[in-house]
Amino acid sequence: MLLKIEQACVGVFRTKVDEAEQCKAQLQQAIANCKAEFVDICAALGEKPPLFDPKTGGSLKKELEIIIPQLEVMKKQKIERKDQIFSVLDQLQKLSKEISRIMENEIFFLIVFLNISFVPASNFGKCPVGDVESDGYTLRRAKEIQNVTSCLAVSESDITEPNILSVDLLNDVEAEG
Repeated sequence: MLLKIEQACVGVFRTKVDEAEQCKAQLQQAIANCKAEFVDICAALGEKPPLFDPKTGGSLKKELEIIIPQLEVMKKQKIERKDQIFSVLDQLQKLSKEISRIMENEIFFLIVFLNISFVPASNFGKCPVGDVESDGYTLRRAKEIQNVTSCLAVSESDITEPNILSVDLLNDVEAEG
């Protein structure tokens, strides 16, 4: 009878030891996962990760209790940084749209000021030649006008096409308007 009790106690002891080892392994894995995520977040934020001293916690549970709040702070910083980036991207997109709108207005006023009429370059690929011609333009004339207007934004040394700013061509373009 004593032998059976001793064997039962050894069995219970082994089960408890196995459970303790399994719990220890799970805690070690959780700590390793937290540390890895912490290092990944630091790298994403461009910050140097801290060195974790394994002896600071005393027990694995204490070590995990120390790391988890630090990890939560880093997660919060990562979310804040993402929000900042999205805010900057949104501002850049708004600026880009505003610049585009201003440029369109400036081109429009320049065309009106110079009394030039032409088919915008964006419409060349969209409308067939017949439609351009029916509006009183030939594709050749529309391209000439586009060449002239594109030269208005470049410096004199960049204009290399012969006769692009000749008086005759400018008079022809003006006559189109």
